[in-house]
Amino acid sequence: MGLVLGCELPRGVAGGGAFVEGGSVGAGTVVLLHGVGLNADAWAGQIRALSRRFHIVAPDLPGHGGSPLLRARAASLGDYAAAVARVLRAKKIGRALLVGHSLGAHIALELARAHPSLAGGVVAFGAVFRRSAVAKKAVRARATVMEREGKAAVLESTLARWREEGRGTVAAERKMRRLLEAADDDGYLAAYRVFAECDDCADIVRGIHSPVLFVAGEDDPNATPKMARALAAIAKFGEARVIKKRRHLMTLTAGGEVNKIIGGFVKRVSPPRPPQQRWGGV
Repeated sequence: MGLVLGCELPRGVAGGGAFVEGGSVGAGTVVLLHGVGLNADAWAGQIRALSRRFHIVAPDLPGHGGSPLLRARAASLGDYAAAVARVLRAKKIGRALLVGHSLGAHIALELARAHPSLAGGVVAFGAVFRRSAVAKKAVRARATVMEREGKAAVLESTLARWREEGRGTVAAERKMRRLLEAADDDGYLAAYRVFAECDDCADIVRGIHSPVLFVAGEDDPNATPKMARALAAIAKFGEARVIKKRRHLMTLTAGGEVNKIIGGFVKRVSPPRPPQQRWGGV
């Protein structure tokens, strides 16, 4: 496929979906799943850093980047997980560390539950759990506004919720704005509808038999540290970790720490083997 309009990193295609790939085939595989309205470019910092040691596959979720919309009229979390599974199986990827951010975290959890042969472990950044009635009403209201007026109507409020102060945050917000503005309206809305209803995920988490690390930004008002600790307590092999002074954009604003968390966890759950083949282009 090569380059995709609105994306910076070159894409491949397998199993009906687009993806970015880097690193060493034969090393431990890390799968990176982005959030609503973004694409695999959101993981560029992780792809660059982690591909030095691991095999990286970062799919574009359905309706994002170079991947087509799902055909289902009202797609479910399971439909998104199944789409990712098709990409991984088409690439003959076995057990991998599944890493997700926001909606991507929930897709990673469902993927580990429904397709356990693909999951050596999960790292879930910014997963939500049992939102308050007020928060749930606000999320559903945003979905309604998007349905009527398009994603542009919620862009500024989305960035405001994610905004942080401090070094590197302006560049992170600029990148998020670019990604969100480039997103397909229908793909954004379909994914956001799933995200609005995926917070009661206790049964999914209980059904995962591999280790799961839940990571929250200390100052994230939506995917809170309390949620991460509650999810870890439910999981069979769960842990929680908090990144200090960060909010929902921690995968960008705390990229170095995020890379260390992922790299350390993949070593624990799937020790890498000697490299066999290098992938260029990333």
